Parts: sequence; structure tokens; C-alpha cells
Amino acid sequence: MWTKNSFQQMSFDDTVTNMPNYLKDFLKDSWAHTFQKIIFPAINEDRFAVLYSDKPSRPNSPVNVIIGALILKEIFQLSDVELLGSIYFDDRFQYALRLTSFDKPPVSINTFTNFRTRVYAYEEETGIDLIKQEVESLSELIADKLEIGDEKIRVDSFMVASSSKNMSRIELVYTVNANLIKKLKQMDKKTIPKSCLGYLKKGHKKETIYKTRDKDVESKLEFLLRHSQMLYRTSLKSSSSIKQTEEFKTLKRMLGEQTDNDDFDKLNPGELKIKDGQDLSSDILQNPSDPDATYRYKYGPNIGYTANMVEVFDEDHSIIKDYDFKPNIYSDQKFSKDTIEKLDVNQRLKNPIKMLVDGAYFTLKLAEMALDKGIELIPGQLIGRKEKHFQTKLFRNISN
Repeated sequence: MWTKNSFQQMSFDDTVTNMPNYLKDFLKDSWAHTFQKIIFPAINEDRFAVLYSDKPSRPNSPVNVIIGALILKEIFQLSDVELLGSIYFDDRFQYALRLTSFDKPPVSINTFTNFRTRVYAYEEETGIDLIKQEVESLSELIADKLEIGDEKIRVDSFMVASSSKNMSRIELVYTVNANLIKKLKQMDKKTIPKSCLGYLKKGHKKETIYKTRDKDVESKLEFLLRHSQMLYRTSLKSSSSIKQTEEFKTLKRMLGEQTDNDDFDKLNPGELKIKDGQDLSSDILQNPSDPDATYRYKYGPNIGYTANMVEVFDEDHSIIKDYDFKPNIYSDQKFSKDTIEKLDVNQRLKNPIKMLVDGAYFTLKLAEMALDKGIELIPGQLIGRKEKHFQTKLFRNISN
């Protein structure tokens, strides 16, 4: 059930109140004091009410604590386990999240995973990224506190690797087949073709994939794709709802991408036309456990995604005010065009914007498009990462 936590008031008997004065001074001079004073109370809990039921049930974990903790996780580059440990055992984290009056922090090992799952499901349904909206709102607050204008921005991207394993074609086809066979076993085992029952035996994957010699790869790939075709046919004929499962949809997609055929249920086994490896598109399925990941070669091979960051800055400070996340085949020039189109018109008319980009973002056509909107597109080398203690300096500057 949705409940609003607002921002917690610290009681007279919390751990900070009972600290020696010199420790209180240390705490109030740290990043934690600025975070709990300015950033934490600005978190908009109401934004996330749509993720929860309004029917009487167990109250949700405090959303402002979850969002605040996820921000700290990214700032300090922590895993979920490390974040949880910091919340339970580090007074600075408890102070930053206003938890020093709690007997026990209201989060557990599953809190962050469950929350991200809710946010992702909501985005899949509506196209609205609630966390992105919140981060951009807080960025506006920080930029205002630091008095950073919008006259100068930097734009850059970086690769985000998929956590899924990079698979060979044989391993990919085998895994897709095996996943559907496991689902068939659960839903309608009698529909599994006899020639595919071996997938259910222990050691079958190792024998099929890892003991294949290089000269046998092509024939093994054709052999496995014929299994895929048989599984596709039997699934279509099945009276169960197997055709609605993700496993079947993934197999159908994989067959379409790995071959030059249509209507796989009407083809004879020998009529499959397997694509040459050089003809495969970069947006084909790379791993069934991460179906959206794509392949791109940029500073080396990469399977996953790319993130685009828009940073406003002045001589002393900088803050990321916008970001986007796409499959890694999305080009820097497309990101550049997107950024130019999203910049506020009224702001451009008052103060011309200098937009610093690297060479991959720049074309003469984009530069002309930018000039028409009052933006000067400047190619050049971007400034690198700030020093490690940048976060502490930033929080101190905000509070001044």
C-alpha cells in the first residue's frame, strides 16, 4: 500500500544527538550534512505513488530513502550489498538519509531490486522513466544552488556493457532451443520432438557446443537451426498457450534473424537458408537473457547499450542535467540531434548556448541546424573526470 514518508525529523535521542561535539562537527562538515539538508527533502515521493496499490496492505518502504540511497550508490559506485552495508553500519549514510532515529533502517537486501522492478515495469507499460524524471529534477535543484547557468553544456556518451555473456552463434541457437524445450516440458511435454529430448539430459550442452571442432561449426549450426524449426512447428500446433511465452517469441525472432526464410512451418528441413556471419545485423539477438542488447565496435567490441550525458558547467562546477539510454548502435550524431531539439527555446533566445561535443557528434549539417536555433556547436576535446573527492567538494559548495 502506498504511504508517503515525507522527510523524517530527527528525534532528541537519536545517535547524532548523543555524539560528542567534535564528532558532530565532523559529520556536519561532511557530504552527508548537505545531502540530508538539501537533496533528501527535495525528493518527490508523490512521483512514485503510481507504483503502489491504494488498497489496505503492508506499507511500502520509504521511497525517499530508496531514491536517496540509489543516488548515493551511484555517487560512491557501490553494489547493492555494499550500499546496504553502508546504510546499516555507516553513520554518515544514516545521517544523510535521516535514519539516525530509527531502531533499524527500513530497507533490506531485496528493497532496491523490487523497487527497480516496479519502475522498469511501469516504464515498459507507459514509456515514462520515473527515476530519470527525479534525477533531472534534482539536477535542476543542484544547478540552481551552484548558480550554474545553461549557457554552456557538454555532451558525451559512453558504452554500458550488457551483464550477459557474449555468445557464439552455436551457443545462442542452442540456448534459445533449450529455453523453449524447458518451457514445453512445463506446459506440454508431449509436444517436444523426439530428436530434441536430448536437450533435457545432463551434459548435452557441453557435448553439443564445446566439443564441436572448428570445421564442424557450419554443419552444427545448421543441425541446431533445424531443431529450432521443428520446435517452431510443434509450438504452432500445440493447443497450449506456448505461443504467448517469451521463449517462443525469442525462438521466432532468432530464426528470422539467423536465416533468410519466412514461414518456417511450411519449409522442408533442407530448405533453411542460413545467413553468412558477415550478413548478420548488429541489432540481432545477442543473448536471450538480455534481448535488447546490441553489438557495436567502438574502441573494441561491445555488446550492450550506450548512455548519453548532457552536462551544464561553469568555471568552478558542473552537473549532469539530462541523460539518455539507448541500444549501443544508436549513433553519437543521433544523440547530438536529439540534444539540440530538446534544448529550451526560450532559454536559447535569451542566452545563446555553447554546446561542446567531440568529433563523433559533429557534422556541418548538425552545426547549421544548431545555429538556426541559437546554439553554437563546438567540436573539441572534452574535460575528463573530476578528482575522486569531487562529490564532497560538490556537496560543500551546494551548502555554502
